[in-house]
Amino acid sequence: MSATPHPLSELLRNEMARRGPISFREFMAHALYHPEHGYYGSGRARIGRRGDFFTNVSVGALFGTLLALQFEEMWVRLDCPKDFSIVEQGAHHGDFARDVISWAHLYSPTFHEALRYCYVEPSAWARGAQRESLGAFAEEARWVASLAELEPFTGVHFSNELIDAFPVHRVVWKGDRWVERAVDFQEDRFVFVDAPLSDDALARHLARLPAVPDGYETEVNLAAAEWLTELAPKLQQ
Repeated sequence: MSATPHPLSELLRNEMARRGPISFREFMAHALYHPEHGYYGSGRARIGRRGDFFTNVSVGALFGTLLALQFEEMWVRLDCPKDFSIVEQGAHHGDFARDVISWAHLYSPTFHEALRYCYVEPSAWARGAQRESLGAFAEEARWVASLAELEPFTGVHFSNELIDAFPVHRVVWKGDRWVERAVDFQEDRFVFVDAPLSDDALARHLARLPAVPDGYETEVNLAAAEWLTELAPKLQQ
């Protein structure tokens, strides 16, 4: 008896049946960030010592405490502005913010008074988890769904391995041209297939690269530059 396909697998199979192969960037975006079925987007990611993986944030408060000290030093070097923002993106359950704000509340009241904590968080489930983690400090934080909604700020943007999780294009050099590694569903499994480049920005990026051996395959994270271009004008000081 064959196993029932995962809903996301079924969704992707239907999409490929309708459109043909899709870029790996699109496939990765669905796998990680689909709001109902994605690994991160749906809240299925289990982070911690007993989870799928653990991070500095998930094993205790020390990481947040150390960074809180660093943030306070930044605030002092900026002559202690009355509004100092920490903008966090990719916060998952929000433990880091809790550790930072808790330290400031206990050990640096003046810094705590100036602190303005903001999450950039599109996921509804993650916003709920972050509010729960913050507890009594939840009233001190605010949320925006994207960088586009973020007001210009003085302070720091913080993320922990955010850019690593941006969906990427996969490409391979065929001796005289770059082709994209797209994803298709064939013979009951997902497979890579060669396809024309799906993005003009990708083509421009690849045109700047030096010569590579035939068959060289790599990933291109266009989203990283897009993200930086959107974020940089928001940071006033």
